[in-house]
Amino acid sequence: MNLDYTYINLFGFKFFEPITVGTNLILFLYCFFCFFKLIKVGDKVFKNWSLFFLLIGCGCLSGAIAHTIHFQYGENIFNFFKIFTNIFSLSAVYYFFIAANNYYNKDKNVTENKLKLTVKLWIFIAIIISVLHSNFLLIKINAAIVLIYSLIIHYLTVKNKQFGSLWICTGIALSFTSVFIHSLKWSLNPYFNYKDMSHVIMLISLILIYKGVNIKLLNFSIKLSEIG
Repeated sequence: MNLDYTYINLFGFKFFEPITVGTNLILFLYCFFCFFKLIKVGDKVFKNWSLFFLLIGCGCLSGAIAHTIHFQYGENIFNFFKIFTNIFSLSAVYYFFIAANNYYNKDKNVTENKLKLTVKLWIFIAIIISVLHSNFLLIKINAAIVLIYSLIIHYLTVKNKQFGSLWICTGIALSFTSVFIHSLKWSLNPYFNYKDMSHVIMLISLILIYKGVNIKLLNFSIKLSEIG
C-alpha cells in the first residue's frame, strides 16, 4: 500500500494525497487565525506564541504544496518546498521553547540572552542538517525535546495556579500521540493514512494550546485594566 501516491485527477492535473493536503490547509488557516489574534498583543510572551503559530502555519502551507505536486514539476521543485517545510517547522520549535521559557521567568528578572543564543545556535545547526539531508526525523527529535521541556514548564505553572496552563499541558501531551502515529506509520486506509491522522491530532492539540494561551491573554488583559 503506497500511501505517498494516492491522487485524484483534476482537469488533467494529478492532485496527490488529497486528504493530507486538505488537513494541511486546515492547519494553515487555523494557525493564521491564531497568529492574527495574538500578534496584536504588545507583550513579548504573546508575540512569541503568535510567531510559533505563524511558522507552523507556513510550514503546513509549504507542506501542502509539496504533497500536492510531488515530482510532477521535477525533484528540485518538490525538494524546495520540502526544505522550506522543515525550516518553518524547526523555526516554530524555537518560538515554542522561548514562549514557554519567557512565560515561566516573566516575573523573575532572569537574564535569558545566553539561553536564547544557545537555542538559536542549536536550531540553526538543525536547520543546516535538515537542508543538507532533508531529514524529517531531526524535526521530530527537536520537537520532542521542546515539547517535554514546555510540558514541564507549564505543569509547574499549573501547580502555581496559572490560568490556561492546564489546557496547554493537555495540548502538548496530546501532540505526542501525533508524533507516535506518524513514526509508526499507522494508517486506516490509503486515503486516510498516518499523515492525515497525525494532522487531525495536531489540529486538536493546537486548538487546546491556543485555548490555554487565550485564557492567559484574557488574564493578562484583566491585569492591564486593573493597572490602568
